[in-house]
Amino acid sequence: MREIKFRAWVPTEKTLCEVLIINHKEKTAQLPIETAVGSSYWWDETVWSFEEVVFMQYTGLKDKYGMDIYEGDIIDCEIYGQKHRGIVQYADILAVYYLTGLSRSDTELWLASEKQIIGNKYEHPHLLESEDDL
Repeated sequence: MREIKFRAWVPTEKTLCEVLIINHKEKTAQLPIETAVGSSYWWDETVWSFEEVVFMQYTGLKDKYGMDIYEGDIIDCEIYGQKHRGIVQYADILAVYYLTGLSRSDTELWLASEKQIIGNKYEHPHLLESEDDL
């Protein structure tokens, strides 16, 4: 069975972190970062509304160094023997993770070999400007 886990980007804090708890009823997530200065309880400091975070799900795949690959990751890889850089995304209609990038049309992620995470689209958007350094 595939492991299901998430991480979150918090735009106001410019922070990427693991998701500790997701509460669908309250539409909140508990994250290991503080939300308010002077709060007297640690659990108050870690609760964020769904509107404040961007969730990224673990794909179930690892890169060539054993790092977990999440939605939003930017990876370098080979597809049919050619080097490629792209962002990991999920296609709801196909129920599959795919790679979208600069050098080719969208490709299902499982087709890529030699996958290496080089960043993510939130912290490292400059990596998507060109593939000259592949």
